[in-house]
Amino acid sequence: MFDMKNLTRLKKLDENAPDTMKAFWAFDKEAFKEGAIDVLHKQLMAVAVALTTQCPYCIELHVKAARQAGANDTMLTEAAIGAAAMRAGAAVTHASHCSKSNEGTAEAPQAVPLARSSTIKSSEQPLRWYFRVESC
Repeated sequence: MFDMKNLTRLKKLDENAPDTMKAFWAFDKEAFKEGAIDVLHKQLMAVAVALTTQCPYCIELHVKAARQAGANDTMLTEAAIGAAAMRAGAAVTHASHCSKSNEGTAEAPQAVPLARSSTIKSSEQPLRWYFRVESC
């Protein structure tokens, strides 16, 4: 499924939603230009996020952009390790929801509705509810 050639299909998005995609590309360009944070560090952050979200296209594109901005293997490795630590840290800290303090017993998860997606107009797609789990 992953093939960088698939990105040529983005032209279809530009054709089908020209105003929206024009705004997206302008936003993307603005987000990664030199600013208070230099391009190298913005791209290293993007690599870490891409590794965390596990988007192969983003990984490929942002590793290339980071290298063009001056990143070396050591910098990319440290960005990857930082991403791994963030994912692992999230799992560990969320584990705090799995037991009550002083009791040592886990309670059943409590799903609390956050929002209902009502933007779907097609009768073919059901409305979706989004939940936050209070505890595990």
